[in-house]
Amino acid sequence: MTHGAKADALRAQPLLHLRDDVLDEGAGAILAAAAMLEAAAAPAFADAGLTPTHARVLTAVRRSAGIGVSALGRAVGLAKQTLAPALAELEARGLIARQRSARDGRERLVVLTEAGVAATETAVRAQRLRLRAAYRAAGPAAVSAAMELLAAVAPQEGA
Repeated sequence: MTHGAKADALRAQPLLHLRDDVLDEGAGAILAAAAMLEAAAAPAFADAGLTPTHARVLTAVRRSAGIGVSALGRAVGLAKQTLAPALAELEARGLIARQRSARDGRERLVVLTEAGVAATETAVRAQRLRLRAAYRAAGPAAVSAAMELLAAVAPQEGA
């Protein structure tokens, strides 16, 4: 049975208890989708001489401008020991800037510079192209449901 047929069967017969195989398939689909979005952006980042770690950091900062360093580490799944050198290199290349928080002077916020925005633009366009095609194929109701599901799986900090 194809993924689409399984999804149709599940919608036709709501389950009170989701089976492990259905949950495993869902987790696999989410991880595969994330990998496909990273793969869509990878050539643009590689052309700019950026590593996958740089790409993850820049993408997260682009989506959450003014993100704190600790929150950024959590968002990209990097320990402080791995994140600090990546931030230092991106700052040295002029792609990010670190600023003191107006709320708490001890907190450092990370923002993209104009060069950082330009460096991420091609990668973001490739991801949007991939998502646009998927959204059109799935339709508005499916997109809304998927966004709701993903927000429940990975709630945004502060939301």
